[in-house]
Formats: sequence, C-alpha cells, structure tokens
Amino acid sequence: MPPLRQSASDSFARKPARAPKAGYGAGGLRKSRLAAACDEVLQACGEGDAEALQRTLAQHAEILPDIVNARDDSGWTALHVAVSWCAEDCIDVLLNTGANPDICNHQGQNPHDLACQLGYASIAAHIVPIPGAAEAAVRTAHRAQLSAEIRMITEGFPRSITITCCKISKDLRRPH
Repeated sequence: MPPLRQSASDSFARKPARAPKAGYGAGGLRKSRLAAACDEVLQACGEGDAEALQRTLAQHAEILPDIVNARDDSGWTALHVAVSWCAEDCIDVLLNTGANPDICNHQGQNPHDLACQLGYASIAAHIVPIPGAAEAAVRTAHRAQLSAEIRMITEGFPRSITITCCKISKDLRRPH
C-alpha cells in the first residue's frame, strides 16, 4: 500500500527537473528528425565548423532543402547564424547546398543586410545567390529519398539477382 500524504498539495508538488534525453526537447517531447537536424546545422554554423556542417547535411540529404532554409524562433536561418559568427566556410557550404540568401528574419533582415549592419563588408560581398544551387539541392534530396526507398524495399534481398531467359519453342506443350 502506498504511503499516505499529509495533504493534497503533496500530490502535486513539483518534481525535480531532469536533463532531457538525447533526441528529446523541452517537456520531454521527442524531436522530429527535421528539428534535430536543424539544431545540428545551427550549432555547426554557430561554432564556425564547416566540416561538421557538411557531415550533418550529408547525413540528412533527403531533407536538405528544408534544413538549410529552416528558421529558428527569431526567424534566423543557418545562413544568418553563419554571417553573425563571420564563418565564411560555413556560408560557402550553405550557399552551395541551396540556402536562400533572400530569407528575412523577424526584423526584416536578410543575411546580406545583417552582414552590412555588423560591418562585415567582405561577408556581405560574399553573400550572393548561386544560380541553380537551390534546384540542385532539390534534385540531390530527391535522389537521396529515392535511394532510401529502394534500400527499404530491397532490404533482405540478395545483393545480386541473376535473371535467366530461355527461348520458348512452339512445340512445347503445357501439362494438363
């Protein structure tokens, strides 16, 4: 039998806060794959780590266009974060993977405006749309999605399949 409580308020006392498990956000809710990937991208941009950014984008190639143009609560994209930290290598990676330099944050600033405001003239000159990068990123994501679907469908099949064809002669009779 459970121990009796002295008052009803003891039943509703706050429990001590625990650190969330990996893959879980505030309130213990499981993060979506997109949200987790976006967090990884923003963290890599905030640290100016272009290699980690490339690894993360390669891991999540099928949702690439959604990741590089996702916004946080302030309306900032990964490109805004990379500009604010003056991470030129990350800016190059993001632009080459289809990041849209025209997306504005909640203050109405696109990454170019932010670079100008912060006094990063070389970064501001560096942020120009790369023609065809967004379309290439969509094609890459589509290919990655198809590859993932093919892997899922063919899981368990032998790696190589031999198809044997033979010529059917006219004299061949079917058994009754």
